[in-house]
Amino acid sequence: MRKIYLLIIFSILFGCKKTATPIKKLEVKQNKELLDLDKNSGFSREDEFKSVICSTTMGNEDFYNLSCDDFMISNSIIKSDAQNQVEFINVKFKDIDKAIIRNIKTSELITSGPTVFKKNNTYVFLFPLIGEYNFGWLLYYYKENKLYFLGKRICYWNNEYEEIKISYKDFTKIYEKDEMIIVEMKSKNIIVNDKDYINYPNYDDGKLFEFKEKYQFRFDLKNINFFKKYDNGDYEGDYNKMINNNIIAPIE
Repeated sequence: MRKIYLLIIFSILFGCKKTATPIKKLEVKQNKELLDLDKNSGFSREDEFKSVICSTTMGNEDFYNLSCDDFMISNSIIKSDAQNQVEFINVKFKDIDKAIIRNIKTSELITSGPTVFKKNNTYVFLFPLIGEYNFGWLLYYYKENKLYFLGKRICYWNNEYEEIKISYKDFTKIYEKDEMIIVEMKSKNIIVNDKDYINYPNYDDGKLFEFKEKYQFRFDLKNINFFKKYDNGDYEGDYNKMINNNIIAPIE
């Protein structure tokens, strides 16, 4: 009987040893890369932009007219025909005026009032594209009197948040680190992968990273420009600089 018990114990130990599989070197490398990337997703207080408080002033209900701490911002449609429309966004700081021009198809969405972030004297403007539902957003970067277009992204909201009175500032943080602007959003609020996104190739700027309970959209500051043109003829950017560099003619 004792021999039988020993045989059973030996079989169990041998079986356990046989089923133990070592982690492959590739898996170790991938885990290390993910760990390093997750470490890079952490930021200090010095990296973070703070939300700017803006108030709405009286105006046309189809457009926005916001008064913020250091500037005013408003939009309008200055030209429209059967194919295209031209949106004009005025940003008036105390010492300088800036203007954004967006030449887009009539089927494209104009911007809604932006969520504005500030760090020192640098600003990030996140313009929602809402339509019937929350469609996506544009990102502009303002530093040392220069305005840059970082890109635009299609980014549906999860259905449960469509009818709730929240805005991007409630689940978005902006950071600047390692010559990048990082837009961080809670994963419960947005949809980053949808089969419909393939229909909007112009709304895929920046690089997407997924972490636990959050997504990050990273925009490289090393090669930024004040405008961007798209294959379908759309363009947008700093209006005056586009004129001064003979990229467009003044809009009459």
